[in-house]
Amino acid sequence: MCGIFGFAKKSDGQTNQQLETLREVFTNLASDSVVRGTDSTGISIINPASRNTFKSIVASDKVVKHETWKSNILDRIDSNSTIGIGHVRLATHGEITKRNAHPFEIGDVLGAHNGVIYNHDDVSVSKSYEVDSQSIFALFDENSNLQECLDELYGDYA
Repeated sequence: MCGIFGFAKKSDGQTNQQLETLREVFTNLASDSVVRGTDSTGISIINPASRNTFKSIVASDKVVKHETWKSNILDRIDSNSTIGIGHVRLATHGEITKRNAHPFEIGDVLGAHNGVIYNHDDVSVSKSYEVDSQSIFALFDENSNLQECLDELYGDYA
């Protein structure tokens, strides 16, 4: 199944050296997560003012070696960053495309998923999605009661 990695930190709470260490650790997490899936790699870097998402159908161990890793990902990890979400995909539903790579942004919800939702075609969202994970985040976007959302899902997930 897929792999999820990331960080959460306080905004404006790190020294430059700590940020460099975080960038190095994040790169190592991305590279080592390739064992969980090679179908796509996705990263979202979040700060209080914005979300930046990068998606590729290249395996994570190759993404971190590409010349754009620094400009697309590492340069966005700065003192204002609060969350970094990384995902490597082992496709279970849906084609292997950038569109189907995680993390998904649906409405106000951004998320990555590891597992399989067996009843994703039956989840009560207004649209049918190609990837089972998308139905989770659409459900969360439409219903603020987390327990009701989880009660509607049948499968294995993190």
